[in-house]
Amino acid sequence: EYIQASSRVGRSHPGFVVTVLNWARPRDLSHYEQFEHYHAVFYRYVEALSVTPFASRALTRGLTGVLASLVRLDGQEFNPNHAAQDVKGAGQFAELTDAFAQRAQDTSFPSEEHVEIGAAVRQALTARLDEWAGEAAIPNRKLGYRKPRKKDDVTVPLLQAPGKDPWGPFTAPTSMREVEPGVGLVLGGGGRDNVPGWRFGKPVDADGEEVDS
Repeated sequence: EYIQASSRVGRSHPGFVVTVLNWARPRDLSHYEQFEHYHAVFYRYVEALSVTPFASRALTRGLTGVLASLVRLDGQEFNPNHAAQDVKGAGQFAELTDAFAQRAQDTSFPSEEHVEIGAAVRQALTARLDEWAGEAAIPNRKLGYRKPRKKDDVTVPLLQAPGKDPWGPFTAPTSMREVEPGVGLVLGGGGRDNVPGWRFGKPVDADGEEVDS
């Protein structure tokens, strides 16, 4: 709880965290006595995420965002928003695709599917780049990475923010909280009126006779 609070405080406005410790608890006392050291290294107590690199689910969620970033960083000519229109297909980024596929193969656990992972990543990148080129070739419109902030009726965004609709090939989250959609809970309106009328009796002994507690 302390790590969560201290990681968020001050993001938008100045703030501080108040930690209330109980002197009668050895763990609390230990935190107090070693507070400076504990605060300096508390991130070591955060468990690592158990995500398998380049797993099929991870590729579905994260490949498009990484691909768009690499394309925009491949050269200054691809960095402006409307430069998404200039992508002509996978052949245009063969070196990028090779490096990405090799990275996937090198970071995967050795197994019978070791080589196949690199091939699967290459196939997914090629399919996205070719589909990207198809979007760019549609006439009478401009393709951009994102919808411009200013009102623009001719720019169509390539990247789509996650929402309630199913994910497409160009859905790209901008936050870890967008990996899975939120789930709304509907609570009944009965309130306390529907709570069972519990009645607590006195404890009984082995013969079933009530005893004083």
